[in-house]
Amino acid sequence: MTHHSHSYSSISEAMEDVFQNVVGDREPNDMLDEPLLKVILPDWTNALSGFQANATVSHDTAHALEQIEQLYNDTHAEFVEWADEMDVRSLNEHDPGTVLFMVLFRSLQDEFAAKQNLNPHKITVLLQHKYTVE
Repeated sequence: MTHHSHSYSSISEAMEDVFQNVVGDREPNDMLDEPLLKVILPDWTNALSGFQANATVSHDTAHALEQIEQLYNDTHAEFVEWADEMDVRSLNEHDPGTVLFMVLFRSLQDEFAAKQNLNPHKITVLLQHKYTVE
């Protein structure tokens, strides 16, 4: 497998790479396969809509953001291992495990929500709590 560089230039490049270069029996679409996600993703996608650094969010939005962060924290260690097996690269300041999380989350958004809007900026703001709750 050839590596053009050590990191991706965009989340779309990462998505393309992950879905093209799946190794072994690791099915990307099954990695975040929790029935609940399909129901809750539209809410999460709405919460992420317009979400950016220093945003002030409603309590409902904050609750959704906390759920996304919880899912990220619960899965990150496993995703780091999977990303290593799958040769996923980093993107900006995000490690391969975080990149894989974003890719899979966006893939699910594509399937169950109106748009894919989790991106490197939003996940940074989310994980570093660079937002306030009204």
